[in-house]
Amino acid sequence: MPSHTGYRIKPSNYYTLSEEERAAKLRGFVRIISSMEGRLDITMASERVSVDGMEYTEKSVYLGSYQDMGSAISEAGFGAVRLDSPYSIDVDVERPLHIESGGILYRAYTLYDMSRSITPAWINGVFDLCGCVIIRMWPVPPSRARRMLVSYANISGARAGRRHAEESDRAGYVRDLIEKEESSLVECAVIPLVSGRTLPDLNRRCGEFERAASWRQVRCASIRGMQGGILNGGGHRFLFEMGSCAVFYPFESANMIESGGGVYVGSNTVNGAPVIYDYTKRVNSNVTLIGESGRGKSTAAKTYVSNFLLAHQERYGSAHRVMLCIIDPHGEYAPLAECLGAEVRDLEGRDRMGLDPFGLFGNSSRAAGVLADAAGMPANLRSVAVAAAEGCGSIPELVERLEGGSGPHRRDRVRAASYLLQFTTGDAARLFRGDVAMPDRVVYTMRKADKTSLNAMIVSMVMARAWRAMRDAPRHVPKLFVIDEGWFVSSMESTGQILEDIARSGRKENVHMLFLSQEPADILDNQYGQAVLNNSATIFLFGLKSDLARKLQGVLRLSDTERREIESLDRGHAILRADDHRIRLQVRPTKSQLERFNTTPDSSSS
Repeated sequence: MPSHTGYRIKPSNYYTLSEEERAAKLRGFVRIISSMEGRLDITMASERVSVDGMEYTEKSVYLGSYQDMGSAISEAGFGAVRLDSPYSIDVDVERPLHIESGGILYRAYTLYDMSRSITPAWINGVFDLCGCVIIRMWPVPPSRARRMLVSYANISGARAGRRHAEESDRAGYVRDLIEKEESSLVECAVIPLVSGRTLPDLNRRCGEFERAASWRQVRCASIRGMQGGILNGGGHRFLFEMGSCAVFYPFESANMIESGGGVYVGSNTVNGAPVIYDYTKRVNSNVTLIGESGRGKSTAAKTYVSNFLLAHQERYGSAHRVMLCIIDPHGEYAPLAECLGAEVRDLEGRDRMGLDPFGLFGNSSRAAGVLADAAGMPANLRSVAVAAAEGCGSIPELVERLEGGSGPHRRDRVRAASYLLQFTTGDAARLFRGDVAMPDRVVYTMRKADKTSLNAMIVSMVMARAWRAMRDAPRHVPKLFVIDEGWFVSSMESTGQILEDIARSGRKENVHMLFLSQEPADILDNQYGQAVLNNSATIFLFGLKSDLARKLQGVLRLSDTERREIESLDRGHAILRADDHRIRLQVRPTKSQLERFNTTPDSSSS
């Protein structure tokens, strides 16, 4: 009989999580099981996914029950999609040793014995052997559970041998837990399914499964004439104490194939499957790429930007609006602007950029502070300028107000005005003239930016302008904001404040931020870099030296295994951390993309 409600839960990397994270996942799974009032069906299935004309298999996990399990799944910390109808394998024709469903042949096995040393998530090893496993569970009423345990303890205790004595003691212990209402019993049927297109194909696959299962001490039987009965849980049933059901934790997969709205990043180094990432599935839209120079960050970012734009063009057509802003302090992205459909704005030219801070920041005190920092104004004069800026609408107005004031602080006001004169009559004044509209796609570039106060001001105003333009655009318009050399941006207060605004509020405006840094120490040691990390649902970790990897381990709570892997990653290889995913991948730009990327000045080292 089919279940009334169904849910699809996306699996993630269980084995690469830290011990604490794994324990939390297992507790959540046991919580789901403990909430069942009747039969609960768990189906682990391999499904085909087509990506760029190639077919791959993706693991999916389905839950089915007669009760509404939505709140239990949510409280356990798993994301689920409720289905219109529960997942099931409907029997079209039943044969003595197989069933036919939807043109596919299946042979159902009942699992009747297993190793005594199985560990949490053990069932995933069974799934790897056959590609489809159904677990049917029933709660055992406490009164029946107590009777069964008493009987089992008596039988085991009457037998000779240490193992039987231990089993009798264990049964008594579980009975005491049930008496105290601290646990319960679950009846489980485990049904591995092997599929094939033809009968010879099915027989060959079944032979391979049986040999591999025997080697792993998984005892299964396919009973002639009972294929339909086994499929519905009519085979062997085990009794498990609730906590021990952790062995059936099914939500484990080494893949990330978020097709439909995702962007191709590279290939999974574990199994060769494509890594397709969809930022809209995360709790926020920020992606941080961390790694030393020469480890492949820039190539990864350029591949992602190119594929992001291409994916939207293929799905919605070339007329579909996508906004793109790249902050490019070292001139790496300017040569790619044409193929990205973007204009290049050279910030070193500093001619009529229309970067009026009073108009961009919408806060006269903040605008005055940015100008004072750029001018190298001492702290005491800076406070005078900020105080005088209240209600000002332009730089000349602020200078005039400072020069024309009177009172005990007149001398300080005049000195503060002298610092700002360069922004009204000097070369820097050209930055603030004009009203040049920001195009939908733009690369703001410098050939080799250094951490001068003037560069900080220029970059902060450019970022403010792009951030305002993206907020003003309709929310449904996708917006990609790329910040290269993040250490440069996050280490200066004027740019860091805007960066923190984007990191915290970008998702509300459908802004997808890519933040790159080759100086992890810089972003780990300042509040703005840490704000980006704390608000990045996705992090790409490229190769790092041991000391930096250890420092990052403490901040991101990496496992020792992850830290050691980061220290040994080759160029172009990374670990993608997103939610519970820990994907080992190799960035794979196409040949034409790589040729374009190699025209950049620092492609050999980035």
